[in-house]
This record gives sequence, structure tokens and C-alpha cells, in this order.
Amino acid sequence: MALKMLERLGHETTLAKSGLEVLAALQADDFDVVLMDVHMPDLDGLETSRRIRSRYPRESPWIIAMTANAMHGDRDACMAAGMNDYLAKPVSIAALQHALAAAHKQPAAPTPASQSDSRQHI
Repeated sequence: MALKMLERLGHETTLAKSGLEVLAALQADDFDVVLMDVHMPDLDGLETSRRIRSRYPRESPWIIAMTANAMHGDRDACMAAGMNDYLAKPVSIAALQHALAAAHKQPAAPTPASQSDSRQHI
């Protein structure tokens, strides 16, 4: 569902189905934003986020948690793991746009691809 919303908004997307796939994708390509499911095979989203922050302390992407967990303390756990924002499922297109707009406002070093292509790689 989020993938279709992102594509409808004009973003380039890459799908990773596990924490290990997320880490492999980040090693192979640069991403501006990662939409991170908290519950994934291999590594959950919390551990994956910790590893991203550890491996890429200066140039890591903006990480937005997307989770069905909406219990008290879940947002805090995501932030403590290194995520930058939190969206509870089901996610509306308006909430997703707002989270992406917040990510765009953060300072980021431009890359050659982002200078020539206005679409954000998520």
C-alpha cells in the first residue's frame, strides 16, 4: 500500500522485505528516506535502524517507522533505535506526505543523482 502511494506521489522506490535486504540495498545505493517496518524477517526494524546509524553515522538516510504498533512507548522505542519519524498503520497519503516533507527539510548533502533528478529515492 505504501509503495503504491509513494509511486503515485512520484517517488522512485526500492522494496526490501527484510532487515538484511534493507542493509544490502543501502550498501548498493544511496537513499534519502527509508520507510522501515518494525516487524520484518531476519532483523526487525529497530535493530536494522541501529545498524544503519552505526554503519553510516554521517550519511545515513532519514528513517520513518511504519508500524501497526501504536501502543504507548512504541514511538519512543523507534526514536531510541535511531528512527527520525513514526507513522502508525494504516497510513494515509496525507500523513505520508507530511512525513516526507519533514524529511526534505532536514539538511542533506546533495548527490549527483539528486541534483539532476527531482524525484527522491526512497
